[in-house]
Amino acid sequence: MIEKMDEFLTARVDGYDEHMKSNIEGADIFYYYDTPLTVEHEKEALLAAGFTNVEELNSWEVTHTLKAVI
Repeated sequence: MIEKMDEFLTARVDGYDEHMKSNIEGADIFYYYDTPLTVEHEKEALLAAGFTNVEELNSWEVTHTLKAVI
């Protein structure tokens, strides 16, 4: 059965984390995955999300700091 993600998580909100930690091998551990966007795509995403102004404050090699204002 195919479920929308919000419906899937809402139906399982009370037990999902415990189920994953107890029943899925290699799931006790939490991982952070960063899926970076280009600076221009990040700006576009922030503007699309409702911010009115986005500017790049600084950058160090491939790391950039953006300021987004509502």
